[in-house]
Amino acid sequence: MKTHNPIHIRIEYSEAIESKKNLLTSIANMINLTKTINNYKKLRTKEIGIKIKLKRKLKETLTSIRKLQKHLPIPKIPSILKHENETIFEEKIISSQKNKINIPKNSLDYELQQIQNKLKSLGE
Repeated sequence: MKTHNPIHIRIEYSEAIESKKNLLTSIANMINLTKTINNYKKLRTKEIGIKIKLKRKLKETLTSIRKLQKHLPIPKIPSILKHENETIFEEKIISSQKNKINIPKNSLDYELQQIQNKLKSLGE
């Protein structure tokens, strides 16, 4: 069986000090990163709790609205007014569709789209 002979490399004192500083800086950065991650986890759990409460409140509100709708009478609207309301509603839908901007779901996609639009305008 072969025995391993360790190889020794001589390092200057200044290099050793610099390496030690780099190592300590890296450790400090890792500790700060760990703190940040722990803080993120706490905030995320708090956010999830708030979202659950919000969802519960929305369900309660929705059930209250449905109960209220059951007890309220249904208004009888004359056919002339119904037709006018439908056309106004359709006009609002059409105008909102014209004014609607295609915003991608991801903000990076949105930024990319903006940059591409700027490039197109510069190219023209």
